[in-house]
Amino acid sequence: MNDQLNHPVIFAIAEQPGKNLWFGGQENGITQYSYQTGKFTYLNVDAKDHLKIRNNEVRSMLFDSSDNLWIGYISAGIECFNVKNGSKIQFKNNPKDEKSLSGNNVRTFYEGMNGDFWIGTSGDGLNLFNRDKKSFQHFQNDPQDSASISSNYINAIIQDSEGTYWVATRNGINVFRMQDKRTKENVKFKSIRNIKGDKKSLSNDYVISITEARNGDLWFGTMTGLNHLKSKEKSNPQFRRYFMKDGLPSDVVYAILEDKKGMLWLSTNKGISKFNPQTKTFINYNTSDGLINLEYNSEAAFKSSKGYFIFGGVNGVDMFNPDSFELSSFNPAVEITSFFVHQKPFSVNNGLFFKDDINLSYKDNYFSFEFSVLDYSNPEKIKYRYRLSGLDNDWIESNRNFANYTDVKPGVYEFIVNGTNGDGRWSKNSSHLNIVISPPFWATIWFRFLIILLFIGLFYGLHRYRVNNLLKLEKLRIKIASDLHDDIGANLTQIALRSDLMAQGIVQDDKQGYLHGIAEMSRQVVKSLSDLVWAIDSRNDTLEKLASRMKQLALDVFEPNNIDCVFTSKGFEKTAKLDVDIRQNLYLIFKEAVNNIVKHSGSDHVEIVLDNTNEKFRLEIKDNGNGFENTLDNPGNGLKNMKMRAVQLKANLNITATKKGVTILLERSRF
Repeated sequence: MNDQLNHPVIFAIAEQPGKNLWFGGQENGITQYSYQTGKFTYLNVDAKDHLKIRNNEVRSMLFDSSDNLWIGYISAGIECFNVKNGSKIQFKNNPKDEKSLSGNNVRTFYEGMNGDFWIGTSGDGLNLFNRDKKSFQHFQNDPQDSASISSNYINAIIQDSEGTYWVATRNGINVFRMQDKRTKENVKFKSIRNIKGDKKSLSNDYVISITEARNGDLWFGTMTGLNHLKSKEKSNPQFRRYFMKDGLPSDVVYAILEDKKGMLWLSTNKGISKFNPQTKTFINYNTSDGLINLEYNSEAAFKSSKGYFIFGGVNGVDMFNPDSFELSSFNPAVEITSFFVHQKPFSVNNGLFFKDDINLSYKDNYFSFEFSVLDYSNPEKIKYRYRLSGLDNDWIESNRNFANYTDVKPGVYEFIVNGTNGDGRWSKNSSHLNIVISPPFWATIWFRFLIILLFIGLFYGLHRYRVNNLLKLEKLRIKIASDLHDDIGANLTQIALRSDLMAQGIVQDDKQGYLHGIAEMSRQVVKSLSDLVWAIDSRNDTLEKLASRMKQLALDVFEPNNIDCVFTSKGFEKTAKLDVDIRQNLYLIFKEAVNNIVKHSGSDHVEIVLDNTNEKFRLEIKDNGNGFENTLDNPGNGLKNMKMRAVQLKANLNITATKKGVTILLERSRF
């Protein structure tokens, strides 16, 4: 039956005795089921002629003693539907008419023993309908009047066998009597509420449902527990409470029906519970027992004329005979009710049953299913068949409602399960669930592709490293050869030339000068060789060694020439390494500048700053000498070499000359 309902969320159930069942849904109106033909008819806003109703959100329904169907909408008032001729009367709140319906959100209907017709609203109080005048008398909460109804949110109404009305609200129970028509204008409500600390008071002020048992006792379903009020204690209420700790599957009790044996059937947030008032014991049923619902709706419960109990929930209706607990359908649904990974429950957040794909990792390849056929007629005869498409080639038949799978390889699978009804006939319905097992990352295509790229990159990196080292070695060899040729070679040539001139007797007058020149050039050769050896020695690759060498050079050059020198260095770390060519170029620029000061400046004071902090390297040399032409447009070879080496260092070189001296500033990024 559930697959024929307009909408699975059922709020209201009514019956035209012996003829039709009516189910009111949350979104798609009303579904009518005919006992005689077994056919379904749908009433909604899109239907034609007499089947068309005002609104699709139906909250309550009732057939009155005149065989009229009353339909209460969530936001559109009431329709009174004559099922015989299809005529309808609509009632809605009119703010300008105090005798119109008090509010359009209609929660419940009730017809009293003397024909009084009551309408409970959600937020606008209680209404008494005058059939003759087609008008409504309102009963609403007045904070200043303790005899007014305690809440405007009406959940349920009943009249007990003694004629007393009991009204369930969000703020307790309200009790009143109506002896005759003259008292209708002066109804006095007595409210019954929870008293903190009193275990015999009502367990919760939010009362959802009320039922009078055949012995006159009253039972109340609340948001926290089942409450029992004995008939003899109605005048002085003393409640016996029942909670989850007493056996209830959930403390929320939505609806209560009593069967022929005096057993109470309770719909809750966790299935249906059968309560024995004599033994005070509960037997609980849920989806693992075949129910289609686990969560039900308030007051969505009905005793049919054929003896069936019908409970409406969020997934349709559960309909069974309480004497045998038989379901009415012979083509039941089959639902996957639980899923376990490594024997631990796998949570689902999108409903009561497993419908959407389940994604697992390669480690979660041991899993199991639990499933249920929603038919209780002969549970011992129910059989199941299932298969995991992609792994099982054939159906596996079993009397058990679970299936285990171990060591399932990564891939995409579909689990399919089917079952029989109580007569052993295979149902046309089955459940499907997709299982996706992801492979480990090292088995994925993208990882293999990355590994290939990594090997290619590693091979290329090693190749480039080898090529770069060869290029650096070749560059160093060329540089050493060039330095030997340009500097040391030139000096040795001069020494050889002067020695030949003196040996041949060509030089007669200035032999001492020639010998002095040969000695000076020899010392220059020694210094150049020392500088070259220092430059290529890997032990001198640190910033600290460079700063120390530059400071020693400045002292060796300036002290013999009576030039005062202030040398400052910052940020030259002991372990920071420099490439050979960078270290040599920087040192030779410094050496050229120092030698130029001694040869040309005529200064007696020099300030040298080496600063490798604040993300920038700075070499600044200031003297107080005579200066020179403030330009590099026509520099000598020494200045040209400095400029060339600055370009190789990717540095900016500025030389500023004034009458007060020369400033050489070299700047680049920090080493």
